[in-house]
Order: sequence, then structure tokens, then C-alpha cells
Amino acid sequence: MNDNSNEIYALTGANGHLGRLSLNYLMEQVRPEQIVASTRNPELLSVFAEKGVMVRHADFNDPQSLVRAFSGVTRLFIISSNASFEKRTIQKVGAIEAAVESGVKHITSTSLPNHGPGSPVIDKLVSSGISWAALGMNIWMDGVPYFLNSLRIGERIMVPEGTGKPCWVSHEDYARTCVSVLAGKAKLRGFHEVTGPESLGLSELAQRWSEIHRRKLEVCTATSDKVIESLVDNGMNLDQASGIVGYCEMFKQFEIPVSGTVEKATGRSPASVNEVLRSLTFLD
Repeated sequence: MNDNSNEIYALTGANGHLGRLSLNYLMEQVRPEQIVASTRNPELLSVFAEKGVMVRHADFNDPQSLVRAFSGVTRLFIISSNASFEKRTIQKVGAIEAAVESGVKHITSTSLPNHGPGSPVIDKLVSSGISWAALGMNIWMDGVPYFLNSLRIGERIMVPEGTGKPCWVSHEDYARTCVSVLAGKAKLRGFHEVTGPESLGLSELAQRWSEIHRRKLEVCTATSDKVIESLVDNGMNLDQASGIVGYCEMFKQFEIPVSGTVEKATGRSPASVNEVLRSLTFLD
């Protein structure tokens, strides 16, 4: 357990997937009485309140609720909402302002990759005068089955051209990394990319799945329009096909060098996508 008995640690979005993972990992580091779990729906975190966690109402769209939620907090983890990029930026800037007003001493924040100087959130953190670390996310590893299943037509995988090679990272590795920084165990400062151990495109994932399962899966690369057309011809509705391909086109933004942040922060290597591929069985 962390012996910083005077510290109070808080998380925003504590009822989300990443928030709940982070809460559980944080409770392994500090006493529940040192934790503030903020959320729009405090009643949904009653199980944590029963363990001694301080559950408080906070809404990114209500700045004063953030100030109240951060009262007495010394170290804060800002987890982004699921709003649009523009809205999330406004929300996080507001959360940083509330943290400054509340007297928070350190901020750990989620971030998109490549968000260095020039990003409104990073610039706000720099100008805040508070110690901070922003941790860039990559594409979540648990999305691999969804993309491979969605793009599969029989024994073929339809891959849009130029979709990039993300460094797929697990929610668990990202949460552990953030909590290590939040709790002061990992002394990271500034912006750091958080990645999995490999940079892999959809073609490489399909080929690796074939090797693991000893079953041939043909990779067919085509234009985005052609992939959409093929998926629709196979029975998928147009909106869903366009959405999946659009998401794949975003992968290029997540094509960054593999980092050692997870191991540096947690003392353990990040999970390999191989475990996800081993458990992925296609139904004929």
C-alpha cells in the first residue's frame, strides 16, 4: 500500500469501463478512504461507497459540480467522456480549470496520441502551474475481434487501403499505467504514449490469426468504397459498413512508435494481441 496518507486521489468518469478498472487498481495502491470517485450517477457506484470510497456527483458540463467534487483532492485522474472530440476538449479544459480552483496538486489525464504542444488540453496543463502527465491512448486491443469479424466475408478479410498499423493496447494495461502515475508510483511527467508491444495492421492481424489457428484467411486489400460495397453485398447495412470502414481509416492517426511506457510505469510488459487472437473463433 502507498504510505502517502495525506493524499486524496480522485477520478472523473469513475463509472465507465476505464474508470471502474482504474478504481479497482487504485484500491490496491491506497486506502478506499483516500479515493474520490466522481460520476454523473453516484448511485451506480454504491458498491465502491460501501467499501469506503467517497463517491461524488460531477458533470463535465457543470463546472461548479467539478469544483465541489475536487474539494480536498490532491491528485486527480481526468478520464475523457465519450462526447465528440471538440466537446471532450472543452470538457477537459474545464476540468483542469476546476482542478486549479480546487487546489489539486497533480493531474494525470487521458489523451489521444501525438497530442503535444499546440493541443488545447496540453497547453492548458502547461499553463496551469500544476504537476501533470498526459497519457496517449492507442486503439483498444479488445476491438480486434470486432474489426476482424466485421470485415470477414467467408474466408476473406476485406482491408481498406492505407489503414495504418496501430499499437493495440489493452484497457487493463492502460488503466494500470494511469493509476501508477496517479498514485505517484511512476514518476512520469509531461506527455507519454501508452502502447501495446507491437504495431500491427489489419492484414498482419489476419495473417497471425491464420498462423495461430492453422486456417487460411485470405487478405484482400481494396479501396474504402470497394470494401463498403463488398460488405453491403454480403448483407451488412450501408450505415454500419461505412462506419466500420471510417473507423479503420482512423487507424492511420494511431500509427506511432511502440513505447515502453507500460513497462516503465507498471514494471510489467504490456499484453500481446496473440491472446486475443487465440480466443477468436470464427463461426462458419
